Amino acid sequence: MIPLVLITLVGLVLLGPPLFFGPRLLRAKATETAQARLVPIPEANFPPELKTRRDEVGQQLQTLGFVPWGQAHGQNLPGAPTLIGWRLPEAPTVAVLAFTRRSPERGTFSLGFESGLESGERLITRNLPSPRPMPAVSGFDVEHWPGATTPEALWAVHQRRLGRAGPLAAAGPIEPMEQALAQARDRLLAAYQQRGLYEIDGERLRLTRAGSWRLAWGSTPPFRELLRLAQWFGRA
Repeated sequence: MIPLVLITLVGLVLLGPPLFFGPRLLRAKATETAQARLVPIPEANFPPELKTRRDEVGQQLQTLGFVPWGQAHGQNLPGAPTLIGWRLPEAPTVAVLAFTRRSPERGTFSLGFESGLESGERLITRNLPSPRPMPAVSGFDVEHWPGATTPEALWAVHQRRLGRAGPLAAAGPIEPMEQALAQARDRLLAAYQQRGLYEIDGERLRLTRAGSWRLAWGSTPPFRELLRLAQWFGRA
């Protein structure tokens, strides 16, 4: 009995502060702009590693039938990402390579495919190395596959998901990449706001208490398993 009590006390001492103060710190710092501002960026402003990755990914995507769409810089987004896009000429499907400079020595790449469905839903497949543990929201079906590190592997996953999701929407007029991506990002955050994960704070969106707990502990056992159970029963 005594060892069990001691183990419990030690656990509270070690885990208590991060358990309670971690979400509070995250809520104070993790904010998002309510409206994204993406602007075209010339290739001359690309860092050398982005040019190399752009050429590699672009060549592989072209073999899959994609054509260049555009390139933009997220002026007011966290990390100020640089986005390079490709699209399928006859289908409402795009591919976006994102590059974020985390430090002077290190940058992070991720690739994502996004398709519009006849139902109006957006099907998104990404390979973010460390995705946020956010819940499903109406209008968006998002999955992260960090292990699909090549365009071919991620595209195969996306195609399998499309096969189960239903028919694609009809191909519409081609929008400028920066406009289309900014609108899609704002719609996703608005859906998170409706779920009670973000709240308006002036011109920015700030995590609510529920959102900060979800983001801080949603990928950590045993909270991850509890959230999966809740999702299974349709409650998260």
